[in-house]
Amino acid sequence: AAVTGLPTGWSCSASYSPNSVTLSSSNKDDSIQITNNFTYETGSLTFTKTMGGGITDADLTSNNLAFTIQNKDTGEYLDASGNLVTVGAGGTAPVIGLSDLDHTANTTTWSKTYTVPVGDYEVTETNYTTINSATGETWTFKSSSTTKTSDNTTVTKTNGGTLNLVNEYEKATPETGSLTFTKTMGGGITDAD
Repeated sequence: AAVTGLPTGWSCSASYSPNSVTLSSSNKDDSIQITNNFTYETGSLTFTKTMGGGITDADLTSNNLAFTIQNKDTGEYLDASGNLVTVGAGGTAPVIGLSDLDHTANTTTWSKTYTVPVGDYEVTETNYTTINSATGETWTFKSSSTTKTSDNTTVTKTNGGTLNLVNEYEKATPETGSLTFTKTMGGGITDAD
């Protein structure tokens, strides 16, 4: 028999042993063992990060872009291994970096699919700047594009959820200023000396 009224994502089936008993004047006491089998429904969650604006694999060598994925129903966070973990008060949510995602060389798309409990999920990008460790060039969100730093989805048993972040990046323009150098000599020295 199915059990109803459970929290979202939970299912329970009950089994009885024996299936039935007969009570009579000679058999006033008997028992049935009821076993509840609880399971949590799961579905697939795919997170994809795509970058544009001329950024290349070489510009992402520092791998310092970071993301958090939270189950909004339970408050738990997905770690890089695909496990949901509870973060206590004052704790730090686990982050997922680009190196934790699957990547095809010469593309600017990273993606990974996780099997997770059904529910509502949100991804948040926690760092918007990356540095090419070979050249020292800094790339950041392109100011003229619409930046999306979070996305939401619902995972069901029959329909997987997708979280997508697509952002344009540009090289950061270093601030410039003027520098004046002056050398003054004293002690009786002249231009002719």
